[in-house]
Amino acid sequence: DVGTSIAHAVVSALSFLLPVCEEIFVKSVCDMLDVIRPSARSEHGPLFAREKFMRRHGIESEHLTCAELSVALPSTRTWIANVSSQRVNHMDAELTPILSALANSVKLRSGFEHTSSTPSTTTKVIPTRVCSMDGVVRLAFVATITARGMNSWPETLLFDQERLFELQNDFQLLHVLAACAVLCKQLDPGVKDIETLITRCSAHLRHEQGRLSDVAKEIKLISPSTIVDTEDTITTMLRRLTECGDADDRTASASELSSVNSMSTIIFDSLRAALSIRLLLGFDDDKVTRLVHTKLAKISSIALKMRVDELARKLWH
Repeated sequence: DVGTSIAHAVVSALSFLLPVCEEIFVKSVCDMLDVIRPSARSEHGPLFAREKFMRRHGIESEHLTCAELSVALPSTRTWIANVSSQRVNHMDAELTPILSALANSVKLRSGFEHTSSTPSTTTKVIPTRVCSMDGVVRLAFVATITARGMNSWPETLLFDQERLFELQNDFQLLHVLAACAVLCKQLDPGVKDIETLITRCSAHLRHEQGRLSDVAKEIKLISPSTIVDTEDTITTMLRRLTECGDADDRTASASELSSVNSMSTIIFDSLRAALSIRLLLGFDDDKVTRLVHTKLAKISSIALKMRVDELARKLWH
C-alpha cells in the first residue's frame, strides 16, 4: 500500500532528523556560550546583568531612594516586609550573644576574618545580626526556600527561579526525612539505626516513582516493635507530619494523630531555624554548631545534621 509506505518513510525521516536537530541546537547554544563567556567573566558581566535588570523593571537610574525602589520592585518590598518582626526579634535576642563572641574571635578587614592559624575548609559566611538589612534578607531567602509555593517571586530572584525550585525540592526532601526520623522514634522509642532509615528513605524519595508508602515500609521494617499495625496508618501519619494530609482522612485514629499534628510545626520550625542560623552565623564556630544541633535535637534528627549543613551551604552559594 502506497499510503502506508509513505507514512513509514515520513516516520523514519522524522526519527532520524529530530535527534539531529536537537544536537545542532545544543551545539549552537554551546557555541554561543563560548563566545559570551569571556565577557560574562570580565568586569562587564555584572554591569550587563545590572543594566538588563534595570531595563526589565523600568529603573532609569542606579541612584534611587528607598521609596522609589519600593515602587519599582513591589514584590521584593513585600518579600522583605513578610519576614515576621516577632521572629526577627526572637532570633536576634537568641543569636546576638553568639555573634558578639564571634566578633571577639575575628579581626575586621573586609567583613569577618578568622585569626585561627588552622585553615578553614568550610563555607565562608560573613556573620551578621538578625536585626539588619542583610540579616532580614537572609531570613527572607530561607522563607522562600522553605515555602511550599510562591504566589509572587521577588524581582531580584526571578533570574534564578530554576535553581530556587531545585532548592525548594531539596528542602521538601529534608522535611520528609525529618518526619520519618520523628515518626520512627515516636512509634518505636528504642530504635537505634536512624541513619540507615534516612539513607533508605532518601533513596526511595529521590527515585522518580518513589512514594510515601515505600517510606512507610522502611519505617515498619526498621521498627518491628512499633505499636502501629499497618503501613497505611504510617503513611497517613507521615502526611500529617509534613502537612500534606487530607483533613477528611481518617485512616489513623484520633489518639495516633494528636501527637503527630503537634509535631508538624515543630519539625518545620526546627529545620528552618537550623538553616537560618547557618546562613546568619556560618559554619566555622563550635558554638554555632552546638546551637544548630540543639534545634535539630528537638525533632530527634541529629542524624540529619550533615544534610542540613549541606543544604545550608547550597543556599549560601
